[in-house]
Amino acid sequence: MNPLKDPEDLGAATLLINQYAASDWTAVSYTLHAREMLAKRAIPQGVLEIVLRSGAVVECRTGVHGTLLQHCYKVRWVDKFGAINAITVIPGFHKLRIVTIFPDESDDDTW
Repeated sequence: MNPLKDPEDLGAATLLINQYAASDWTAVSYTLHAREMLAKRAIPQGVLEIVLRSGAVVECRTGVHGTLLQHCYKVRWVDKFGAINAITVIPGFHKLRIVTIFPDESDDDTW
């Protein structure tokens, strides 16, 4: 259950994801694909944490996963070296699920 009143409000999603990422109470889980992409692209775990804590939600996609309506958020963080994007789902209160992560120059940025 997404805790946002309006799951497609990018500003509210940004605030919630940033707060959850900064909280010690948040349970973060990863899809197998996310773990593989972190390793393949040599993106340090600390960079992912920065993306989630400081990045901005730039897109929301809605779909059905099993029998649940699910909102996937593309979180983007930019620094002097370029941009990193993370795709995450908010499955419930103080929970984040990382779907994938990729740099801007990646050819796998379709989600």
